[in-house]
Amino acid sequence: MATHVPNVKGQKCESKLTNNISKMYATIPVLLAVLCYINGVPGDFVHDDVLAILHNRDVTGESDLLAIFYNDFWGVSMQNSTSHKSYRPLCVLSFRLDYYLSGGDSRWFHLVNIMLHALVVFVLTQVCHNVLKMSSLATLVATSLFAVHPIHTEAVTGIVGRADVLAAVLYLLSFYMYTSAVTKSRLERDVNDNLTESASASFPAKQLIRVASSMALALAAMLTKETGITVLGVSLVYDLITSRKHVLKWLKPGLTAETKQFISRVTIIIVTISCLLIMRMAIMNFEKPSFKHEDNPASFSTSITTRIFTFNYITFYNFWLLLSPSLLCYDWTGGSIPLIKSLLDHRNICTILFYSVMIWSCWRCVRKMFLDQSTVEKQQRLFLLSMSLMVIPFSPASNMFFRVGFVIAERILYIPSIGFCILIAQGFQILCSALARFKSIFTAAMLALMLVMAAKTVCRNQVWESRETLFRSGVKDLPQNAKVHYNMGNFLKDEGNKTGAEYHYRQAIRLNPFHPSYHSNLGTVLSNVNETKECYMTALKLLPDHKNSLFNLGSLLIDEGDSAGISLVQHSLNKDPNFIEALLVMGKVMLRAKNFSAAESYIKRALDLNPHRPDVRFSYGYYMHMTDNLDAALQEYQHILALHPNELTSIQNAASIHSDRGNLIEAEQLLKRALNVKEDCEDCLSALGNVYIRMGDLNKAVISLAKATHLAPNSTKIHLRYVRALKENKQREEAREHLQHHISKFPQDFLAIWFAYNLSMEENRISDAAQYISEAVTIAERENNPALSYLYKEKADIYRLNKDLDGALKYYEKSIEISPEYEEPIVNIGSVYYLKKNYKEAETYYQRALAINPHNQLARLNLKKLQTNMKMT
Repeated sequence: MATHVPNVKGQKCESKLTNNISKMYATIPVLLAVLCYINGVPGDFVHDDVLAILHNRDVTGESDLLAIFYNDFWGVSMQNSTSHKSYRPLCVLSFRLDYYLSGGDSRWFHLVNIMLHALVVFVLTQVCHNVLKMSSLATLVATSLFAVHPIHTEAVTGIVGRADVLAAVLYLLSFYMYTSAVTKSRLERDVNDNLTESASASFPAKQLIRVASSMALALAAMLTKETGITVLGVSLVYDLITSRKHVLKWLKPGLTAETKQFISRVTIIIVTISCLLIMRMAIMNFEKPSFKHEDNPASFSTSITTRIFTFNYITFYNFWLLLSPSLLCYDWTGGSIPLIKSLLDHRNICTILFYSVMIWSCWRCVRKMFLDQSTVEKQQRLFLLSMSLMVIPFSPASNMFFRVGFVIAERILYIPSIGFCILIAQGFQILCSALARFKSIFTAAMLALMLVMAAKTVCRNQVWESRETLFRSGVKDLPQNAKVHYNMGNFLKDEGNKTGAEYHYRQAIRLNPFHPSYHSNLGTVLSNVNETKECYMTALKLLPDHKNSLFNLGSLLIDEGDSAGISLVQHSLNKDPNFIEALLVMGKVMLRAKNFSAAESYIKRALDLNPHRPDVRFSYGYYMHMTDNLDAALQEYQHILALHPNELTSIQNAASIHSDRGNLIEAEQLLKRALNVKEDCEDCLSALGNVYIRMGDLNKAVISLAKATHLAPNSTKIHLRYVRALKENKQREEAREHLQHHISKFPQDFLAIWFAYNLSMEENRISDAAQYISEAVTIAERENNPALSYLYKEKADIYRLNKDLDGALKYYEKSIEISPEYEEPIVNIGSVYYLKKNYKEAETYYQRALAINPHNQLARLNLKKLQTNMKMT
């Protein structure tokens, strides 16, 4: 009888080929994950990245390492009432490590995010193939779809999305570890069929270690992103599905060893969930985070039906974004999804259909598993698991349990999309099996879908390249969202485009007139002071304690010389003691008041909060400058410039110190550097012109100051400096013409008229001087100028030069009427009386001058001369 000899060599070759194919299927999605996102590496820190990373002391290393475990994701103490209550210390720790290794280079952060995304794809491949027992083709489809899906752009290319991506790694590892505990225990029982009942009932040590490891990884996932805890719910569903026989035996007498072990695992999960939730709530001090109406309008609706309709439609819309990610946006707050206030709203149809299909499909599978007790097919188990992977991690964002601070957030779909991608891959597999002759068509369609999604992802990465590209995309994609207009306005304001900023602020107010920040920021870009004040007042009516409005209105009043502004700025500091802008303004106010100790207190507090912020360092340098500690001030300005080489004000102030010290070459170099930073800096050109005057290079001075006058047509200081340069450069006619032109434009400009008077006197143009001094006196009388006494004296001098003694006497008397102890006009009155031969009056005024100042030489000489003449007569 012939014996069949198995073809061992052929089996080995087939096994090797299968293994190679599996490796290829595992490698392709990882490569896709990297290739689709690699063009996002050059992107800058944008939007939330700035607050969470650049302005977070826990990330930059300015705070103690342990502070990470006491503060929220944004670096605010969890005990603080303003805290967002987002506790993600492991994610912040990863940011801190990245910052330390890269020095704050955004490219490094992006690269790490991409590598983590690739790691998620790799672990997902193992879960699909080894845990869910999906075919190689279905695994490839699921993981490739996950790798290229555009909905992940915010999580991967947006740096703060690290929380979701890193949590996904830990999430999948926790799930994988738990499933291995369940699977391994079943295999061990199958091998050891002869175990006694008592031996089987014990909880195997290896299984306990795997379950404990899964719980620890779940804790790590939760400490990376709050939704990480939901992996325990997914693990529980997995155990219920794979151990369904033990669920049915749970209430029956005489539990088997397997059922007891199942009960033990479930108990561990429930206890762990309870402990983690209590721990999380304790960290929050058992307080809920506070959100604004704009963050999630539906949750603030007083109508329960509006809330139910809207929340359920938003759930459907999240699923729709996974299915058709054609419209994506970095911010979905406010009016992005209009509230559904009526049952007749057509959007309810989408909600009803969505829930009907989902509930019917799940019920069908559950009924077969637990009620009919029929043989459960692989597809049914996979469907329930993919649904649990999609629904359970999304549930915290559904508003079902508590209010969340957003309408839609694309990055929170990162983990739920795992279940979605498995669901699509499963459907693809079923179609290919049921309609095998169309398999090539289905495959081509799936490839085309992935190609389109990959292209969308690559394009979407470019949106996250900078603040401008991101905010412009928001305005384009969701023009009905007030927040995107507000953000665009902020960007344009920072860029100096006040007109564009005003437009977007007004659009934001049109869409949401009840947000105080919109009104407050609009005020910052308006040129009309009254309109600006009105904006700030409107903001304060909406929210009396609005910090920025208090600060903005207070700063404006301080600039106007109204001391009421000081209390408003101080009020904003009371609301937020770490409000750096308010600390700097109060420091500036104290410097003006010569209260240097108080100024130092405010500025040093700001310095302690953020020692690397340029305006803080500048304020400290300016404090040193004002207190004549010029070496320390110069050192501070140089420190700022070492960190921020283009910080214009520090360059200018350093140049000013060098100029004051006579270091004209250093001053010239710094001012030229300032002009490289800002070519149209009129103050830099003016200061450089002044340096050239002092260096004797009058041609360069004239050129520099001429440019400054064109840039600052209303600046009296710059125009007068230019006139001075022309005069010293022997261009007297040009100097006079320019000065006259400026005065013709600004006939009430006292300083220009006074300068013109002095220039006329220098050039002995008495008639011109008489005209200018008369204009100066008129302006001074109207404004009650404290120099009026001196001006009267100067006008009297002109009358005297013109031999009009009565006119001179009149204005000398006006002068001493204001300043009775002003010696010069008193002596001059005596001289006028002397010329008028009224020696007695002359003597009286000379004596009066000497009574004020016995050492007045002119009065003594004139009196002596007078007395000699009187004796002769």
